[in-house]
Amino acid sequence: MANPEDESASAPPADYPVKFDELRKKLPDNLYWETTAPTQDPAELQKRAEAKRKWNEVFGKIQSGDATEEEIHRYFDYRRKLSEDYITLANQMVADYGDKLPENDKGLIDLSIRMHQDRLKEVSRRTQEALERKALQDKRREEWIRNGKKP
Repeated sequence: MANPEDESASAPPADYPVKFDELRKKLPDNLYWETTAPTQDPAELQKRAEAKRKWNEVFGKIQSGDATEEEIHRYFDYRRKLSEDYITLANQMVADYGDKLPENDKGLIDLSIRMHQDRLKEVSRRTQEALERKALQDKRREEWIRNGKKP
């Protein structure tokens, strides 16, 4: 769970103590299943690649100040839910299988939890910064138009 983008194609070994089908039953709406759970299904991998491309496109608009307020909020709401879901899944793994997990995996799960907690702490600030960038970009665009130039 430490680096979700690298995990989607490789399934855990058959003797791995975590039973992901049981976790999926407990947490069916968790974004992990949609974004990261191991799969070899070409259609699922294509769907994930397309979703990633779309989110990256929105992020680029946010960084440049060209995203709408709705896009900004939608993007950061998604990032919040993604981190919350990963934390929920990781905590459920520890609760259900913690005594059976290899020490290295426990450490990776703990790292993943802390990483996503840190990301959650940043969501409000990053949303505000994006809204400020948008306002500045909008102001510059208005000044450009007011001075007789087209954007």
